[in-house]
Amino acid sequence: NKVGLDLRGFLLTGNDTFNTYASESSEALLNHFTAVLELTQDNQIQQLRLNKLKPLIDSRVAMVHQRIKLRKDKGIDAAVGVMNKDSGDTLDKQIRTIVNVMEEMEEDLLLKRQIKVKVSNRNSFITLSVSGFLGLGLMLLVFLGLKRQIKERSKAEEEKSLAAVVLKQVNKELIVVVQQKS
Repeated sequence: NKVGLDLRGFLLTGNDTFNTYASESSEALLNHFTAVLELTQDNQIQQLRLNKLKPLIDSRVAMVHQRIKLRKDKGIDAAVGVMNKDSGDTLDKQIRTIVNVMEEMEEDLLLKRQIKVKVSNRNSFITLSVSGFLGLGLMLLVFLGLKRQIKERSKAEEEKSLAAVVLKQVNKELIVVVQQKS
């Protein structure tokens, strides 16, 4: 649309500012096309659409340059006469139709990717949560196991100390009995 508006401005006024704008707009259009071509390299369907779009864009840009040349060479009447015969609307509609279909497909792909990201984020959250709870559970089991072992060891040490006391007592009594018998 910008290219068409700039072209009309130049054709009607002959002002070279509009001519510059039309040329810059045409160049920007081609740069955008190249960027979209690169961004959609992974999508064969979009690449096919771009292959259909490229000749239409080239025709539209060529039409702009032809009309600029016509306005410069033959004046406003010739330029307006050509505009009245063919304003480029058919070409613009074809371009817009392909671009709209491409935009819809990209929006659909974006939505699908956003859903995949949400699912992936949810799965990651669930995995991390479960892992965290399992880790805490494992730490609790280790803690309880250590606590039980410490308790058993303390009990064994108490029994050992008690046995040592009993053995000392028995040993003293044996010594007394042996001394009495000797």
